[in-house]
Amino acid sequence: KLEDGTVFVGFLGTDDYLVGWKEDFDMFHKFPVSAHKDAIKYLNKTIGIFDRNVIVGGHSKGGNLALVSSMFANFFVRLKIRKVINLDGPGLRYREINSKRYQRIQEKYVHIVPNYSIFGLLLRHGDDYWVIKSNSVAFESHSPFSWIVDDDKLRFSELSDFSRKLDESLNIWLNEHDDATRKYIVDCVFDLIKKSGVVKITDFFSVKNFISLIKEVKGLDVGTKNLIMDLFKFNISY
Repeated sequence: KLEDGTVFVGFLGTDDYLVGWKEDFDMFHKFPVSAHKDAIKYLNKTIGIFDRNVIVGGHSKGGNLALVSSMFANFFVRLKIRKVINLDGPGLRYREINSKRYQRIQEKYVHIVPNYSIFGLLLRHGDDYWVIKSNSVAFESHSPFSWIVDDDKLRFSELSDFSRKLDESLNIWLNEHDDATRKYIVDCVFDLIKKSGVVKITDFFSVKNFISLIKEVKGLDVGTKNLIMDLFKFNISY
């Protein structure tokens, strides 16, 4: 609660553990995921009868949780929400972004992505997102500490060719695969990662785990291998 009476409800992004990242990618084929349900309950429970001028926000997955919890907040909480801020977090599936629940909070929704965004372009999103300047590229631009601020304002920019091509490729991939196929691909990818010994994202930097992952991929049948490769064939160049 801020001094002027504004209430800010902030949601955390994903931590380093693989289980959280698995749920992130489950959003490609499933809605809602467990974190969505928890976020909706939390927002409804947290906002009291005397609270006014509510802002809901978050970074990365937290931005997606801010969006979904606001869409499904009860009527009285939704009336209090002034703004919903998604800081480089994923969007929604086609079904959800075209729903009445999304449309009724759309005017309050602000989606901010850096010019080298990756995570903020996942899934579907509107065309009115704000692009701001980062002093880093690719994955490192995801950190808000890399975002350039002039006085008290974020510096606006345009999507890099890298992010624009990624966005186009992801949309093609989503159009070409239904929910069942996406689920199969995501489950296969994370099953391979788990079998290789990876528990945290930082475990990818282990040579032993990386070699194990390569071996697991080689053991796949051709059909499954091709489906997984489709996920990574973005033809992106800097």
